Amino acid sequence: MTILLGNAAWAHILAKDQLLVTRPGGGIAGLPIFITDDTPASDLFAFAQKVTAQADLSPRCYPSRWYIPAFLAYLIAVLLELAVLILRVPLSVSPRGVVSFLGSIVLYNRLRASVHLDYTPIFQPQDSCRRANKYYTRNKKFDEMNL
Repeated sequence: MTILLGNAAWAHILAKDQLLVTRPGGGIAGLPIFITDDTPASDLFAFAQKVTAQADLSPRCYPSRWYIPAFLAYLIAVLLELAVLILRVPLSVSPRGVVSFLGSIVLYNRLRASVHLDYTPIFQPQDSCRRANKYYTRNKKFDEMNL
């Protein structure tokens, strides 16, 4: 699920309006509220291909044809951590943590936004994707000449 600029701006306007209303208990002040649109959950690379693709060119983002099974990646990370431990090399991030993060899926629910802000997306996913594609595939030389 992604959210593009138009829906995010709309949610901020609704939140501002709700924060200005005095309610017992403070209303929505301090509550975490997730804003999403109706984009179906998909692979990040598929989304990036859709947003950056041009009709007359090949895609700009390619997922690799090679992949490492999760169990094997985690095993390699454990072995790497053991080697780092033996060699006493400081790491800022655990290799097992990186493998776990890369293999995770995070989904957000906009129920609180719908209930407290009366939020519904005003831009449809297809329209948002089309607008994003137009922005990301614009002619940069033309933009530089018009600065």
